[in-house]
Amino acid sequence: MLAKDDFWSQLEAKGAFESLQIIPFVLAETLGKKYDSANLATLFGVIMSMPNNLRKSAARIGIKAPFFASILLEPEKILRAFTAALRYRSIMPFAALTPQVRFSEKLFQELLSHPEGMWIGKLDIEGNMKEVRTEDKKINLYIPKLEEWLKSIDPQSEKKALVPSPEYPLILNAGRHTKNVANTLMRDAAWLKGKRACTLAINPGDAQALGIADGEQVRIVTEAGVETIEAELSDSTRKGQVLIPHGFGLVQNGKAYGINVNRLTKNSYRDRLLATPLHRYVPCRVEKLS
Repeated sequence: MLAKDDFWSQLEAKGAFESLQIIPFVLAETLGKKYDSANLATLFGVIMSMPNNLRKSAARIGIKAPFFASILLEPEKILRAFTAALRYRSIMPFAALTPQVRFSEKLFQELLSHPEGMWIGKLDIEGNMKEVRTEDKKINLYIPKLEEWLKSIDPQSEKKALVPSPEYPLILNAGRHTKNVANTLMRDAAWLKGKRACTLAINPGDAQALGIADGEQVRIVTEAGVETIEAELSDSTRKGQVLIPHGFGLVQNGKAYGINVNRLTKNSYRDRLLATPLHRYVPCRVEKLS
């Protein structure tokens, strides 16, 4: 934690990127104590850094930024800014007097007053395209790096690429979303008590063809690896596809909770441009354990 007297000088000495990195911690240790919540302190920082177009959206529903001269009606705030500027030998405290910061404070207080939630903005539907910043005011879809790739795509090659292989006839979609939001990313396996939190969701038709019953342990195999997991028959899963949630596989007190689905995606099986692993489309097969 930075000492109070050192904060502004440290912030100015660091570059913009480094300063942004420490701001959440500073907010948590200062404003977070006032509101007894590091999350509220972080929210304050997010509001302070929001772009101008969000301020315009907020103004359309009546949350408007104050006029610059209106700060003269708050002499105590001016005095605090001057006092802080002298104490820390910095001009940064004067930022609190600007309409942008005062508007952010106003919006923050509005959110605190409405814990049930509230609208914080409204888009200008008629003038939405005015926000496009290209010279011709058009959205440019052409990307030079994609030209050769796009020209190579045709219905025949796509159809051929989508034909499943006999060895891996199913498609694994990693990252299933359910009403159970807790997983072992939370580092607390107790949250999983009484829940079928990490299962392989499979269409009942595919399960019947494989002789798999609901709740049975099955083996899933990909080019990258093999895992054993509980099968869950689900009508929400399309035929030919299986789903496994991510975020599991924590070993706690010698016991593994679920599987780490990332181990089933080969590092070379990835997007050709961005090199992102294709977790959502992994050829696989599911086997009944004998």
